[in-house]
Amino acid sequence: MNIRCVVARFASHPSLEQQGALAPELTDFHGEPLHAAQWLLRITALLAAALLGLSLIFWVAANWDLFGRASHFLLLQTLFSGSCLIGIRSATGRIPMLLTAMLAMGALFAYFSQTYQTSSDPWQLFAAWAIASLPLCLAARSDVLWMPWILVSFSASTLWLADVAAYRWDIEAMYMPHYAASLLLSVTLCGAMTPFVTRWTGARAWPLRLAVALTTLMAGTIALGLLLGSKPAYGLPLLLVLAAVAALLFPRFHDVVCHSIIALGANTILTAWLAVLVSDGNFPAVLIFVGLTAAGMLASTGYWLLWRHRLHRTEVNA
Repeated sequence: MNIRCVVARFASHPSLEQQGALAPELTDFHGEPLHAAQWLLRITALLAAALLGLSLIFWVAANWDLFGRASHFLLLQTLFSGSCLIGIRSATGRIPMLLTAMLAMGALFAYFSQTYQTSSDPWQLFAAWAIASLPLCLAARSDVLWMPWILVSFSASTLWLADVAAYRWDIEAMYMPHYAASLLLSVTLCGAMTPFVTRWTGARAWPLRLAVALTTLMAGTIALGLLLGSKPAYGLPLLLVLAAVAALLFPRFHDVVCHSIIALGANTILTAWLAVLVSDGNFPAVLIFVGLTAAGMLASTGYWLLWRHRLHRTEVNA
């Protein structure tokens, strides 16, 4: 329940209202929330930067035949250079302008690839975008740039896997090194967003959560593909997910969202593994058994998550 609703309910009690038992700043619900103007300005600036970059990309795409190549390149390069210059010189507009520069950089790479037909694969475009935009993220030191950078990096990894290993449900054993390399890259990206490197990256909780969610999704997809193909190598993604759970047990890595994401992925892989093991039996009985087991694992996981979260809060408050 919202704390403001709780305070409002207690403040409406006659005895508390007459005695003035609550502080004025708690009962004043008609005034402006604390730091509302500052946060509203930041959110508006970020939305404006994102809309500016995306609108320019869509405008160039819609008016492809109206201007020449030089005009398109000049427009995109001007937006990129101007955004970088304003972001470097302005402290208040640094993050929005660097976000605009990051979007303009992707549009510039895409336009260059489409114009000159470099015959490069899509994953190479995203990889170049991720590498080239890394200095912008390090300069901004903000989740606003790290989150799209994570999306771009994972897009490059997934497209590379689809190109070299025919990324699909039927996974062949000869492509397992490629899948292992992609998972290793995903885990590396998760490690780059951990609190251990915050002093250099400035990344907070949300980039790590996004990286953990995408890594868990990739590991779960690979494990399910191996299970459906009756291949014994499904233990690699499963061990990866469980190792991530063990790593997140350290107090510095405590994050209930990351715990929940990885626990859901582990439950999904374990349930699929159990369904494959008992799939030769009576179908209704197997369905009931797997369903009850999955419900029990999910309930146990939820209880463990709550216990871990309460233990961490107790350790912090102690």
